[in-house]
Amino acid sequence: MVTYENQSPAEVRTGDRVIDALGREFTAESDAELVMGDYSVSAWYNGDIRSLILDADSLVTISYDESAWNQDEL
Repeated sequence: MVTYENQSPAEVRTGDRVIDALGREFTAESDAELVMGDYSVSAWYNGDIRSLILDADSLVTISYDESAWNQDEL
């Protein structure tokens, strides 16, 4: 597992473990998508799938399993 701090919400990808600026910890169920100036992500949060809004100016911490990352997608 690798962790990157102080990342833009634009970097959130499906399967990432994320801690946002509000302290919410969730698993991304979709890539972050820019919607009206902020980022929207479908997430497994508090035992349910929810749509979360991440402020475009905020920073997040992203963790993911590097071994599961497909290098062919580069």
